[in-house]
Amino acid sequence: MEGSIYPILYLAGSLATHRRSRILVQLLDAELAGDLLPEKGMCLMFGQEYQQAKHEKQKKWQEWCKQPGRTLLLIPPFQAGQVGEGVDWSLAFSGDDLKAEKNSVAQMVASEVTFLLQSKFPVFDRTPGYHLNHQWTDYTFNTLFNKRHSGSGVFCATTLPLWSISLMDAGDKLRKWLGRLHEHAGNASESKGGVEDKAVFNILEPQDYSVLSCVYAWQTTTPKALAEKLGSQIVPLFSFDLDWLTTSYNRLEKAGALQKGALTELGLAQLQECPWWGHAQQMKEVS
Repeated sequence: MEGSIYPILYLAGSLATHRRSRILVQLLDAELAGDLLPEKGMCLMFGQEYQQAKHEKQKKWQEWCKQPGRTLLLIPPFQAGQVGEGVDWSLAFSGDDLKAEKNSVAQMVASEVTFLLQSKFPVFDRTPGYHLNHQWTDYTFNTLFNKRHSGSGVFCATTLPLWSISLMDAGDKLRKWLGRLHEHAGNASESKGGVEDKAVFNILEPQDYSVLSCVYAWQTTTPKALAEKLGSQIVPLFSFDLDWLTTSYNRLEKAGALQKGALTELGLAQLQECPWWGHAQQMKEVS
């Protein structure tokens, strides 16, 4: 996986003092995060701790990983149910026969995985040749990430137990896996002006990029037109009601991504830099 960014790794919350931190420190030279959140890098914390945290604390972490160069990765253990603030992800119990590419990180710990990640709008790495295995061979998910806009950091969750002793001889493989995920966070040295230009996109929700993809592919310039287009499909690609679509169009207009329902140059640029771009192109090709 040549070219991946090897991030500075931090262990946050109770993970920093848990016995499972020893493997991560030994394998990855992970550092312990103090009370002050780091300026950049990748923070790992227990998913269950995030799930059980109060709304204000979850929001604090979400605000932290909005900045480029920052990645928050939730790792097992988790509890069944919603992940929490900022995403529509939920955890469901997995089966006993999870399969992934041979010798991949996912394959090495498959027998220890107890949950699957679910989302109406899953975003995961589809890059050919990286063998990240964010999906199992049955197309269910073990890893998802959320990047609010092209200039933001990323919020991620994986059900792979990265602290497993099964990975003791796979330190380099694991570091590359983490590095590729962190690449989506961008560069913390991005110019202040560039960040400010994109800051308005912080008002958007992840699903708004699905709407942006539809506008690009189908030229549906009104919420009603998009609702009718989705309603005409035998199996709707997305499930949005008209009220929500109206709110989404308003957010996209406010962010400058749409103007009178049409995609703007800024909106197209943001779409091209987000994880939905490849999907949007496929939608346009078959429309």
